[in-house]
Parts: sequence; structure tokens; C-alpha cells
Amino acid sequence: MSDATPPLQAAKWFEIPAPDLDASQRFYETVLDRPLRREVMGANTIAMPRTSLPPGMGIIAHLIDVAGNRIGLHALD
Repeated sequence: MSDATPPLQAAKWFEIPAPDLDASQRFYETVLDRPLRREVMGANTIAMPRTSLPPGMGIIAHLIDVAGNRIGLHALD
């Protein structure tokens, strides 16, 4: 067994489509043993709050609209 330090550039974010967001959130909170954030904004649900990407790549966020569509937003810094 190795005592090597994990790589610094390991993946930290994944997008997994889910037809039942509440059930999926409970599942992944159990699997990851940590709470996941989900915020409600008006009639839309913020599925992933504004998140900074590595320098020069901008920011991203995801919301779920009133029809249940997941929408990804991206902007440069």
C-alpha cells in the first residue's frame, strides 16, 4: 500500500442528470457522507450555486427551471 499524496488536480465536480432530484440528493449525500447544497430562488431551483473555475476559465452555475430542465450557465471572470 502506498502513502502517496493524491494528485492536486483530482476531479472535484461531476454532473449527473437525475429524474428525481430529491432522491438523488439523498443518495449522493449518503454515498459521499456529506451534505450537498441546493438553494431555491423564486420558481427556480439552484442546483449548483455560482462556482469559480480554475483561473482564466470563469464561473459556472446550474439551475432547474419551472419545467424541470437543468440549465448550465457559464461566464468568464
